[in-house]
Amino acid sequence: MTVDAGPSPTPSPTPSPTPTAPPPASTAYVILAAGEGSRMHSATIKPLHPVAGLPMIEHAIRLVLAGGDIGDMNATAASIFVVVPPRRLPRAVALHAWFEQRYPAVTLIEQPYPDHDHDQANTTKPLKGTGVALSLALSAVVSNGFDRFVMLYADMPLVTRDTVALLVARPDPLCFLLFTPPDPTGYGRGVLDHTQQRLVAIVEEKDASPAERAITLCNSGLCCGESAYVLGLCHRLTPSPTTQELYATDLVRLASDSATGAAADAESVGAVGSTNAMGSTSAVESVGWIEGTPDECMGVNSRVDLARAEQIWQTRTRTQWMTKGVTMIDPATVWLSADTTLSADVTIEPSVVFKGTVHVASDVCIRSHSVLNGDPHPIALHEEAEIGPFAHIRSGTVVAARAKVGRFVETKSVHVGEGAKIPHLSYVGDADIGEGANLGAGVITCNYDGMNKHRTTIGAGAFVGSNTALIAPLHVGDDAYIGAGSAVVGDVPDGALFIARPRGNIKEGYAVTKRNKS
Repeated sequence: MTVDAGPSPTPSPTPSPTPTAPPPASTAYVILAAGEGSRMHSATIKPLHPVAGLPMIEHAIRLVLAGGDIGDMNATAASIFVVVPPRRLPRAVALHAWFEQRYPAVTLIEQPYPDHDHDQANTTKPLKGTGVALSLALSAVVSNGFDRFVMLYADMPLVTRDTVALLVARPDPLCFLLFTPPDPTGYGRGVLDHTQQRLVAIVEEKDASPAERAITLCNSGLCCGESAYVLGLCHRLTPSPTTQELYATDLVRLASDSATGAAADAESVGAVGSTNAMGSTSAVESVGWIEGTPDECMGVNSRVDLARAEQIWQTRTRTQWMTKGVTMIDPATVWLSADTTLSADVTIEPSVVFKGTVHVASDVCIRSHSVLNGDPHPIALHEEAEIGPFAHIRSGTVVAARAKVGRFVETKSVHVGEGAKIPHLSYVGDADIGEGANLGAGVITCNYDGMNKHRTTIGAGAFVGSNTALIAPLHVGDDAYIGAGSAVVGDVPDGALFIARPRGNIKEGYAVTKRNKS
């Protein structure tokens, strides 16, 4: 909403209607990730700080690459251009390495840093600011033949796919994403024209007049537009007199001035809509805008912001899963990961944590205080499996239908067969548990010899007694029995009984003799 400084009321601002979208294949995606993140007070560069178990930069990239399910975005890694700090900066090394490992097809553009990238003999330092970053990116975008662009930020992990799709669909030569926060303090204000449909300026709060500060419609930083046209505007940006930075928000003023001039020129010759000097045929329409939500437009600049972003993401994602048929007894205590997938009729009790990639099929019950960590290898829980309470399901665990991994059980790289049970107080690692097998309390697979891991195989229908140590490599046959308290060091044939424990001795009358001696 826009608050009018004058005495007359103003209509509610309404974004201009969206005509037919341009061909999506010509759209590039620019992600700004060159911020130092000093307020994070961390040796880790800001884009690599996680939300929902993923680095924030990954949220931005997945947002683009996964856009196909909400529109014809048709994006690939080759259409993504990321502005990053120079590799020579110690904290930037990890970010460059992350891209090389995860997304080698993404184009990285190094933004010069004032304290590092200038000749010490030359007092002229490189300019900085969002205007510089966007100009560098658009130079690469235009040279690679992309007609349009969408600009995102690496520290805004809550932007939704629907909003990016709307930006992609905008035909404006320049369009910004605005929002109305509960408290606009600190944000640049979006100044609209008299129709409330076009954006004429974005004014930083420190430069705003009292009337402009009364405006509640604020700048998120995200924008889209015609690549060559906006690059031309970037070349006309001038440094802020107070910070000596180039601001992308000043593009609005330049575009509005160009539009006014183009309209006047067109009127004088009777030809509105002709191509202007910047290469746009529609600049007379000035700058468009769409409105997002305060949550998705939140930027992360500190650890407090990071925690808030995590809470918002969790609340949003819990709600999405519950609307699809998942039961959460106490939703606020369930912590999901970005790669958690849940099916209808899953029940999750309080205080359950998901990490990494975890796939949960229908009718699974995950009981209280369980942790499921599918990093680095996925976890899969099949239909009607039961987990916990107090279970720790680690990387590479597969629990088949109707199997049970109970209280105080830890698993790692295990396949638990259909209907098998590990009810309580066990560690089972690097093992294959056959269909219908049962492991008693305190069973341990001794899978590590100090240098290498070894697997244990337990056949279908086998029974392993309580407090048994299975020393891998080891095979227990189908329907075999292991006596409680055994230490098993060799294979056990199908249907056999294995017992390895010392025979007990009974001394009658010992207690009386003991007391008499004292």
